[in-house]
Amino acid sequence: LVLQAVQFYERKLKDFYTHLSKTAVCRRRVMELLPKVEGVVQEMVENEQVLMSLQEKRQKELWNLLKVACSKVRSPVSGSPDGLRTSSSVPPLLTTGHSLQQLDESLVEESKAYESQLQSLMHNTMQESVGSMEMLRE
Repeated sequence: LVLQAVQFYERKLKDFYTHLSKTAVCRRRVMELLPKVEGVVQEMVENEQVLMSLQEKRQKELWNLLKVACSKVRSPVSGSPDGLRTSSSVPPLLTTGHSLQQLDESLVEESKAYESQLQSLMHNTMQESVGSMEMLRE
């Protein structure tokens, strides 16, 4: 009976040391991956800040476009009390309309450029996140 108890104890001790060594290997691997995970988290924070600033800039541009569009809609009606204009006031309106159209077009182009940058940044961030997650799975 004592011999069986000692054998049982030795088996359990061997199992315990096996689990302990596996735990130590896992701990070492976690410690190796920890700086990489922290780096990925830091990159995500930085990319989130860039993303937020680009979104704020895009929102401001959209508001500016809306202001320009509203002013273009209001300008012919609010020019005179009866809504009629003399022929001498037509050329300045055309010039203003032309410059507003150029401004609109430049704002739209700039907005498209920022949208493209934002999409590129989002794509890169997603690729980095996927790559980081795959590294963590290994």
